[in-house]
Amino acid sequence: MAPAVNPFEVEVEFSEVDHGDMEEDDDDAPCMNDDIVGADSGSMKAMPIGDEYSETAFRKRRRIRIFFMVASLVLVGGLVGVFLRNDNNNNNDIDESINNGGVGDTFEDEVVTSHQGDKNDNDGDVVTEHDTAGEGPAGEGPQESDLGRIITFDVANLDEDNAKQTTGSVSIQLRPDWAPLGVKQFTNMSDTGFWKECRFFRVVPGFIIQFGINGDPDVQAPWRENPIRDDPVKTSNARGTVTFATAGPNTRTTQIFINTAKNGFLDKQGFSPIGEVISGMDIVDRIYHGYGEKPDQGKIQKYGNSFLEKYYPLLSYIEDSH
Repeated sequence: MAPAVNPFEVEVEFSEVDHGDMEEDDDDAPCMNDDIVGADSGSMKAMPIGDEYSETAFRKRRRIRIFFMVASLVLVGGLVGVFLRNDNNNNNDIDESINNGGVGDTFEDEVVTSHQGDKNDNDGDVVTEHDTAGEGPAGEGPQESDLGRIITFDVANLDEDNAKQTTGSVSIQLRPDWAPLGVKQFTNMSDTGFWKECRFFRVVPGFIIQFGINGDPDVQAPWRENPIRDDPVKTSNARGTVTFATAGPNTRTTQIFINTAKNGFLDKQGFSPIGEVISGMDIVDRIYHGYGEKPDQGKIQKYGNSFLEKYYPLLSYIEDSH
């Protein structure tokens, strides 16, 4: 039986091998990575790894490492590129809100929400002249001296709703005794032909219908940059009343809404009616509502009717005013 081999002695024996007895072969020259394997007769044998083989393996491993490094860099670069493109697109898009102050391209929505306050609270903390459109404090009609002009909108693209006619007229009686500043603004807009081609872009059935962003951004811009002060609320937001939308105190510009329900809860929020529909509420009720609140006010401000005609072609609109 062959004696047990002490690994420490093996190392010594191996180190004392006469290299002169070994055949010199560049292909089989031992290197520092030689694997030592056991021997069956007390002697040791070395399994050499040639220099050429080691260098080839090293180069192969290096190429693999370089490949993965490059692939990682390409992947990271691609992700960064996607992020930057998305960020750039977001910056190019108008914010989904409308700022009446007209600072840059940042807007703040001129809206009236149906979820604030109690709809059953019709009086609040304001003085109201009437609870329904067209009636005075004691059920009497308005005095002639209180009346302003009557503005009529010819509305097109109405919801058919089993009716063949898709056009109709809505007449609004302005009331300077309710809101003199608001009436003056509305009158000035009417005199310049502002309303022509304006879309009814926000329609919430049983609440309000909103409009008043001109289809030409160049026409809209100066109005947006010059808000008017608020009028005190003197009458309730009854069905049929017409009121300026706001983005906060003293921010009224051009956006208007028609109350299609009794929204007295808006009174104490500062929404002051400027007039009332005296004919054509049946037409108001047929204004297309299929898009609800989807149209983006910011994009309307920036792109005008070109945006609405492309993405919301069924919107009702004001064909003309007189």
